[in-house]
Amino acid sequence: VIGATPLPMPPTTSRPHQQLAAATLRESIVVLGHTDIAASDVDWRRESGERNVMDRRHYPTLSSGGVSVVCDHVGGDWRYGYLPATRLSTDSLQRFMRVLDHTYSELAESDHFVLATTTADIRAAKRDNKVAFIICLEGASPLQNEISYLRNFYKLGLRCVGLTHDVRNEVLKVHLRELKRL
Repeated sequence: VIGATPLPMPPTTSRPHQQLAAATLRESIVVLGHTDIAASDVDWRRESGERNVMDRRHYPTLSSGGVSVVCDHVGGDWRYGYLPATRLSTDSLQRFMRVLDHTYSELAESDHFVLATTTADIRAAKRDNKVAFIICLEGASPLQNEISYLRNFYKLGLRCVGLTHDVRNEVLKVHLRELKRL
């Protein structure tokens, strides 16, 4: 997303079609279903002392593309690293909690992003010309086989979990054992 520019309309597109496309985009909720903004950029930049990273570096591109919602992978399977953030050596739970803290700080400072935990939050963000930010995990390693962690992460705003990403984790191993048993 960083540095992307909107593509111009093809020269054969008539003006009414351009107007219809622009109106449709303005009225629609546009969702980026997979971003790594917090884990791959915000984390190491905040650790390096930068602030307001999402507004400065990400909002201009997202808004020019008409994006209403980002589903951002704030953490996940720790072996799947983001450079240069991987220089910050921690396990998956510690990393998720640190990036989540940075995410909340960014949201508190932001003029353009808001946390979304419900569809009403998404609609309100669209109405207010803000980008709804949905907290996701790309791999369930931070759960460490504790269902109580999932309940607590939900209370902290987590709304989307991919069970595994790129590597086997304990959650996947448990499910594979259960499938073999059946």
